[in-house]
Amino acid sequence: LVIATFNSMLLFFYARNLKVTPILGNLSVSYLTGSTFLFGGAVAGLVGLLANQVPFGLSFLASMSREIAKDIEDMEGDRQGGARTLPILAGERAAAALAGLFGLAGVALSLVAPFGRIYLLIVAVADLLLLLSVYKVVRKDAAGSQKAIKKGMAVALLAFLAAALFS
Repeated sequence: LVIATFNSMLLFFYARNLKVTPILGNLSVSYLTGSTFLFGGAVAGLVGLLANQVPFGLSFLASMSREIAKDIEDMEGDRQGGARTLPILAGERAAAALAGLFGLAGVALSLVAPFGRIYLLIVAVADLLLLLSVYKVVRKDAAGSQKAIKKGMAVALLAFLAAALFS
């Protein structure tokens, strides 16, 4: 109930103010994406919430990278519409570097997750896709970066599922 209430309030403020606020809008969407794991963990109480901190963190970090890459991709239209996104305010290069840092942080976190060997084998594929997305965003291919992140996130979900089934 606490998570649902917080998320509902965040969605209200996102629609009203945060959507057009650099970084805060991205943080909101990324938290909301990752909070799916918090909802799942909450079913088992505090133990479940704690167990799902790593999937939440990985989802949050990958989503931040993707959100910033989306902002880079949408720069032209956002400029015409008068939006003040991170790439418009700080520049495409700085935004790409930040997106890359979030992606690299996600890869690093995935490698220290305590989910076993099967998870590590599968998440290695997800990590390669995340690294590809970092490479693409830094090389000014925001659209390609987003596609790689989406694929990486799908593979990461398979890694989580395998870890849950085989642990």
